[in-house]
Amino acid sequence: MKLEFLDVTSGGEHPTASPQNLIRISSFSKEEQSKLIESIEIFLQSPENNLALHQLPFVKSNNCSVTLRHSTEDGCLVKTGSYHDYSCFLTVPAYQEMIGIIKNVDGGHNWLTPGEYLDEPAFLISMYGPW
Repeated sequence: MKLEFLDVTSGGEHPTASPQNLIRISSFSKEEQSKLIESIEIFLQSPENNLALHQLPFVKSNNCSVTLRHSTEDGCLVKTGSYHDYSCFLTVPAYQEMIGIIKNVDGGHNWLTPGEYLDEPAFLISMYGPW
């Protein structure tokens, strides 16, 4: 399973791309998909804990970090450090919706945060990579 930050504009070659930046989870097996779902379900049981996706043993983070955090309001990916370090702030129902999206992504792709939060960067899952 890959976790990566992507510049969709290709360094300015496609300046009207929207969104211009993505955090993408891709290239994963059914087993890794199940492990990700299980990790999020465990995270949801402990509101005081966070889930660092980039530190999960089955995730290869190429150039970014993403930490899931509990929130009383749904938000988006927020830059929390230097380079491409982000936190995702969502409510329990939104994370449960994320689990449903991960379960059903199959060969396509889908956004992992609610549609109104497709800010920069957007959070995407794509089993095989392209979107």
